[in-house]
Amino acid sequence: MTPPEVKQRWWNAFKHEFSWDPFSAKKVRLGCQSKCSRRLTDVVSKICSKPTYRARWCARSVREEMIQIRKTDEFQKNQNNVRRIG
Repeated sequence: MTPPEVKQRWWNAFKHEFSWDPFSAKKVRLGCQSKCSRRLTDVVSKICSKPTYRARWCARSVREEMIQIRKTDEFQKNQNNVRRIG
């Protein structure tokens, strides 16, 4: 659910900090996107499922909104589809 402009901002910040062979740029970008996706999924899961986990950067209202999104039928359906594929 991350907007494309946010993903681009993250990628630009990553490019600013690191350098690599231009021939490897596509693989580096795919690896970065994969790592960001896994990390973000882990953090959101902790925020929503562990009441004692507090991320300072995540406002309480945002946490509550994420919890409500995860309760929707659409989210549950998507989760079931991901589990079957994975």
